Amino acid sequence: MTDAAMPPLRIATAAIPDAIDPAALLGSPASLAGNAYWPVFGPHGLASAWEAFEAADDGRTFTALLAPGVYSAGGELLASDDIVWSWSRAFALGGPLEARLRAAGLAGFEGVEYVNRQTVRFRLGRSNEDFEQLLRAGEVPLIDSKTARRRASTADLWARDWLRSNSAGFGAYAVARFAPGERLVLNGVPGSALACDEVIVERQTDPVAAIRGVAGGDYDLAISAGPASVGTSIPTAGAGALQVQELTPASGPAGDGGLVLVSRGGLTGFQWQPLAGVALALLQPAATTGG
Repeated sequence: MTDAAMPPLRIATAAIPDAIDPAALLGSPASLAGNAYWPVFGPHGLASAWEAFEAADDGRTFTALLAPGVYSAGGELLASDDIVWSWSRAFALGGPLEARLRAAGLAGFEGVEYVNRQTVRFRLGRSNEDFEQLLRAGEVPLIDSKTARRRASTADLWARDWLRSNSAGFGAYAVARFAPGERLVLNGVPGSALACDEVIVERQTDPVAAIRGVAGGDYDLAISAGPASVGTSIPTAGAGALQVQELTPASGPAGDGGLVLVSRGGLTGFQWQPLAGVALALLQPAATTGG
């Protein structure tokens, strides 16, 4: 991040969910709210939450050591308590995240064990040599349990009410404002080397209007259904040419031809990830092109 103030990165997307609870984020990847949870931001920039793994019992037991120096947007140091609380919450609340964990071989929250402040042990019901990759890929949102618990109550042990519209993650962004179904504003966590300080995400259900908005400078990016439904509307050559990147194949989460990302020039470093959608922290500094 440079010393000069950068303009917001403005994004049009076809759908913004009614809630951004991390237990349900895998079901709404285009919301971009998952950027509050992945990728994590450590002392040397973007990092993994995990430092080392040890597999045993023919791939049924994994002992994981947490990376040091990873802090949440609320200033809390990542610890094993956060892992156990996050995964226990996923099983307690159900939804797409619980289904993903069960598919990976975990029978329930009892398979996630606190060993010490920096070590967690996972016990699977079956052998799964790919379990380490599930952790490293960041598909499971890690919640800052200290911050979330301060918003919990005896009637709401898992802070569902607060996490419906707020974030408590270890990612390089934090949710600043959220209008369910309409608008999401993310702020870069101070001190993180990001391409932009603020990201404004707005719902635009008309793919043609979204693309025209990019071409006209109203948006920097558009995440839209395509390419079949909008391909003929995208100028990719000549003056005002736009860049098109396929994010998901036709069988992807859009369900109607996959998702494409349309942008103006100078935007690089996009990566699609099940939790974050477009991983904004991986953008290069040239991302903020518009004004």
